Amino acid sequence: MTALIEAKVVLLGATSVGKTCIVTRATSDFFDPEQVSTVGASFSAKTIESDGCRVTLRIWDTAGQERFRSLAPMYYQGSQAALIVFSIDSNDSFEEASQWVEELKNHFDTMPHLYLVGNKADLVDRRLVSVEAAQERADKMGAIYFETSAKTGQNIEELFASIAEKIKSTEKPVDPKPPLPIANTNDKKSNEKKCC
Repeated sequence: MTALIEAKVVLLGATSVGKTCIVTRATSDFFDPEQVSTVGASFSAKTIESDGCRVTLRIWDTAGQERFRSLAPMYYQGSQAALIVFSIDSNDSFEEASQWVEELKNHFDTMPHLYLVGNKADLVDRRLVSVEAAQERADKMGAIYFETSAKTGQNIEELFASIAEKIKSTEKPVDPKPPLPIANTNDKKSNEKKCC
């Protein structure tokens, strides 16, 4: 019998780093160069089969704009994994990644599995953040580092497969057939007594 695991995953990071494009590539294998910025947050799901286990990732993609920042805790609460996304051609988005980790520390007693994701890896000629600097930052955060390109699909499947494996090793399977509730026969009798 296939074990079922469900987990919440959140994507955090500055605006325009490609969070929505990563999710769209992961769930639909599609890239939209005209993707508009997320307002508030959006929800998707991705199911990954692995060694007799089905892991369903409930993915929350949050808006990066400052005006939506106060809403973020609503979406990352209870997450088993958090992806902090930056763009390899933006130092500002890379610096903001550290702020997100600090914010998570303030809201979690036990931190979710952390991933630092350098997106837009296809923009090699515009790279401002080196692999070494990003890996060093990930090590300090206690995060796993991935470089991805939502445009080409580079490392997207590998990223979500890694998340599923991490979650599989720590989460308990969901019971696909929970026990049926037992009818309370006392209630029926008390109702009968009240009848006219």
